[in-house]
Amino acid sequence: MKKVNFDVKLPAFVDRIVYVDNYGARPYCYTIEDASRNADAINRAINYISEKGGGTVVIPEGIWFTAPIEIKSDVELRIEKNAILKFSKDIVGENAKELSKELKPGKAILLENVRFDPREEKNDKEFSKELASLAEIYVNDAFGTAHRAHSSTVGVAEFLPAVCGFLIEKEVGMLGDNLNNPERPFVAILGGAKVSDKIKVIENLLEKVDSIIIGGGMTYTFLKAMGYEIGNSICELDRIDIA
Repeated sequence: MKKVNFDVKLPAFVDRIVYVDNYGARPYCYTIEDASRNADAINRAINYISEKGGGTVVIPEGIWFTAPIEIKSDVELRIEKNAILKFSKDIVGENAKELSKELKPGKAILLENVRFDPREEKNDKEFSKELASLAEIYVNDAFGTAHRAHSSTVGVAEFLPAVCGFLIEKEVGMLGDNLNNPERPFVAILGGAKVSDKIKVIENLLEKVDSIIIGGGMTYTFLKAMGYEIGNSICELDRIDIA
């Protein structure tokens, strides 16, 4: 995914967004990884698009949202009201298409959580195409899930011009500085549930850091590999040899 400067034709944006470009009065798509944590970045993205005459289609993504009302109440409290956020009852259904079609410059709509559709995690081509049809430019700013081959992270980018957003730009910049010219001692702290998601990162970091501290759910896979009892804690049994 290439990085595009905001001053250029294609705006770069925040946490997984399909946002709307109003060079042709159509929406861009923008997906959120974590609405609470990234509210400022989402507002910045919406404001940027609004300044350029576009509207924003926000695609929320997250396993922590177990019911539609959780997304709505969470985002509604944190998105700036001047965006006049409208909620879609579905992801790529009639309601989403209608709201996208009617989207005005400077406004935003929020789709339903893409994780509610089983095709999302399968990177289903038709589902990706349907998501892409809601916009003209795709912006991924969900740094924490950008490595996953899902429809909202990889699939949509096959059908739309794709750029990274403000948050990913910031994260990559900070990582680059720290990895290329670190202060010593250099300690990396990694969390997450799955060793399978992080093992390549760990292998690469081993050559650069002085120490690695493992946290989160994947800790138990490492403890199991070391011979400790972990009870019913989460564990990737097929990754114990690697750990």
